[in-house]
Amino acid sequence: MIAPGGFKRLAILLAALLTAGIAALVAIALLIPAESVRNAIKAEIRAVTGFEPTIRGEASVSLFPWGTVSFADVTLGDESAGRRPLAAERVTARLRLLPLLFGRIEAADLWLQRPRIAVRFQSDEGSNWPGLAEALSGALRPAANQAEPSMSFSEIRIADGMIEIRDEARGILETLTAVRR
Repeated sequence: MIAPGGFKRLAILLAALLTAGIAALVAIALLIPAESVRNAIKAEIRAVTGFEPTIRGEASVSLFPWGTVSFADVTLGDESAGRRPLAAERVTARLRLLPLLFGRIEAADLWLQRPRIAVRFQSDEGSNWPGLAEALSGALRPAANQAEPSMSFSEIRIADGMIEIRDEARGILETLTAVRR
């Protein structure tokens, strides 16, 4: 049985831990420049997908109460056949808390809002997604075989997406709408 004074000490300890945690998050928000956070997440998207992200809209960073980075009007990849492989109205990355406390910026997951994914197969050129296949095969290799650990997201969520699959050689066009994951 805990003595009445024990509850008071436990409450004081919990309040001190909570205060220290909030103070650490506020200090991180003040010490890490927003531009550094944006650049780190863009680099992580590039490393995981193999495509260069192009951000035409605004970018916002919020480190309190939860670390998130949000980009508007994002496209990935080279424009071929008139459309990029992936375009999204908004991409939001949730940041990992523990690495953030140590000053490292890592994305835990991505949320694609209203993405338009175009998969093209052409008999002479192959797919418009070859960079993604190479990047994913590298990311799925066991860590012991890699010279440096790869960055990856634990989850990629899609809200209200559209996927267009076009096979030029066979004359096939399939469109999936209202895609969610």
